[in-house]
Amino acid sequence: MPPAIDVEGLVVMPDEAPPKKTSLEGTGHMINELYRTMPKVSIAKVEGIVRGGGFEVIQSFDMIFGELGKAVFAQPEIGVGIIPGGGGTIRVPRTVGRRRAMEIVLGGHDFPAELAELYGLINRALPPDKLTLYV
Repeated sequence: MPPAIDVEGLVVMPDEAPPKKTSLEGTGHMINELYRTMPKVSIAKVEGIVRGGGFEVIQSFDMIFGELGKAVFAQPEIGVGIIPGGGGTIRVPRTVGRRRAMEIVLGGHDFPAELAELYGLINRALPPDKLTLYV
């Protein structure tokens, strides 16, 4: 017997296309994808705090370097009851693995450059006097 179909539901479906979105929804994904696919190498040099959307953007870069004692990374969205919407739930697990990603995304904690390097979130954590020259 074929599965049941709600014919009544089909009758009331709209014929016209939904209105175009006027919000910036999806713009973050577009920006991240541009960085990820551009033909030149992209490098993030982090000398401060990168949380939420900013952290999601740099996850699209080819390389990330952080300043020891200053650079801080986080996905804090869980603290306000939401999940990262700019690719954090996709890129972070690919970078650090499932378990670390769960800690980062569900924990919402700050990670100093040293720990971010240990977890594989960034390439290297360097002292301020060596960061710019290295990058």
